[in-house]
Amino acid sequence: MVTENSKPRTVIDSPFGRIGIWTSESAICGLELVSNRCKLFPPRNPLAKNVVTQLEGYFANGHTQFDLPLSELGTPFQKSVWRLLRKIPVGQTVCYKDLAIKLNTSPRAVGSACRSNPIQIVTPCHRVVAKNDLGGYMGRTSGAPIRMKQWLINHERGI
Repeated sequence: MVTENSKPRTVIDSPFGRIGIWTSESAICGLELVSNRCKLFPPRNPLAKNVVTQLEGYFANGHTQFDLPLSELGTPFQKSVWRLLRKIPVGQTVCYKDLAIKLNTSPRAVGSACRSNPIQIVTPCHRVVAKNDLGGYMGRTSGAPIRMKQWLINHERGI
């Protein structure tokens, strides 16, 4: 399980900072923004190499589709939100409220599930926005996470 104190097995540079990648032998378990002080670690197994290759493809072309085995630890509700996130078309955004209506829940509950998403970018919680602004990202409403969210949205839209 990816925790704040666990160390990623792979760390790469991205257009918006360093990304930590956690994998098991058979699935990606976590992908998130890490401190730029975190040492770079090349992928050490075939799955991690595949994750890096697909991420590099995505950074070159925002319309790249991910095809990776996922190991998402979460509640049944969180998993239902994450499945819906992966159905949002590239380059489009959806409001928290609209997802909440589909799931018969509240926008706040959707936001909480997005914040708990262990595999950012691949499970595109960045495509979920507030009615009048970007909303939050990684539990933050400013700073590096919001810059990352804006970059991802713009990149997918070809801006």
